[in-house]
Amino acid sequence: MLEPITAIDHIATARLDLLSWRTHHATALHQLLDENFEFLRPWIPFVGPHRKSLTDIGRLLERYHAQRSAGQAARYGLFPRGVAVPLGEVLVFNRGDRVECGYWLAKSSTGLGYAFEATTALVGEVFGRTSVGAIHLVCEAENQASNQLAKRLGAVVTERAHGPSVRDGSEVVIVTWTLLGP
Repeated sequence: MLEPITAIDHIATARLDLLSWRTHHATALHQLLDENFEFLRPWIPFVGPHRKSLTDIGRLLERYHAQRSAGQAARYGLFPRGVAVPLGEVLVFNRGDRVECGYWLAKSSTGLGYAFEATTALVGEVFGRTSVGAIHLVCEAENQASNQLAKRLGAVVTERAHGPSVRDGSEVVIVTWTLLGP
């Protein structure tokens, strides 16, 4: 269970406000996903093969809120301080047997340290406010940016397995990184 992390609406970092997604973010999130569809589709499962409508995004945010209320997930939009347009997302979710962390960014926001800054803050909140002993990050072996981020966080590789690629379903190596709590 992810209580009490799910009770946190806002996490501040040096450059970002991590805001729990709400339905009033639908238009901004829709625009962000639409502008970055081709960039995100190969790596992010929820993007799927087709662009989402504004109504779809509204429903998605309602589902995120229900998951948060049930302690199943905590998903945050990454908003540069004082800006109403998000540049990505960071999240933790309960897989039942473990807690996983993930993120995604707009193409224009990659390589600037935002993913590391946001993930570090969220992981710190989870470890500081819950009894979670480990957080897992899972990505394809060829996703160099995500593997580097996990390594930079201090996570270690605990599993390599074959599984389907998000891009096309072909078999790829899936790497699980494990970050132990303090």
